[in-house]
Amino acid sequence: MDIVRGVESTLACSPPRLVANGGNGCRDTFHVSFDPADEDVIEVLVRTVAVIHNTDPTTLSAIGEVVDPDALRAIFGRETDRFTADAQATFVYEGLEVTINTDGNVWLEWV
Repeated sequence: MDIVRGVESTLACSPPRLVANGGNGCRDTFHVSFDPADEDVIEVLVRTVAVIHNTDPTTLSAIGEVVDPDALRAIFGRETDRFTADAQATFVYEGLEVTINTDGNVWLEWV
């Protein structure tokens, strides 16, 4: 948790609601929530992964190499025709299993 706090204080665009250990005692799990109406799911995800890795977001591999960013935005994003049913997507990005829910919750766990 101390590493995450340190990174949050040094990265100006770090996600403000990142919770180490998933907030429920699960080891090596992280949780972040975002407002799908106001925040871009891809930006939140990349910033969060950068914070966990203690690195600049520009050093990460392109997220488009593992998942279609336009599809994620269509399902979990802020477009007016956004998918409205409950949905979940799970994929691996930068050594983390990422699970995104339509309610704006993102869970990340080391694989």
